[in-house]
Amino acid sequence: MEILKIFAYALLLIFVCELLQEYLPGYSFLLAAAGTAAVLTVLCSWVLPLSQWLGELAALSGQDHFSLLLKAALIAFLSENVGEICADAGHAALRSAVELAGRCLILLEALPLFSTLTESLITLLQG
Repeated sequence: MEILKIFAYALLLIFVCELLQEYLPGYSFLLAAAGTAAVLTVLCSWVLPLSQWLGELAALSGQDHFSLLLKAALIAFLSENVGEICADAGHAALRSAVELAGRCLILLEALPLFSTLTESLITLLQG
């Protein structure tokens, strides 16, 4: 039922932001940014137990690959959300730059995984 509270909060925030947009557009954007930060803070409190459980699962597997995939997923999630905030503010170029930076960081995080994969493939092909 927590999600219904988030939805109600978001709809109320949209309504107030639209009212403010007519008279004080700058404050409308600030309210939208603050509301987004509040929703993401609540989301972080929900994700923390999941993160701890996934960390325990990764420790049981004994490999680093699982944590690399989690980091990549987090980078993708954050870059998408920040990009949406930039787009809502009317900065499409900044959105593209943020999303490109996110993609590059994901590739950098995945390099150890790619090197392990190529080493395994070379070993398989050699013998």
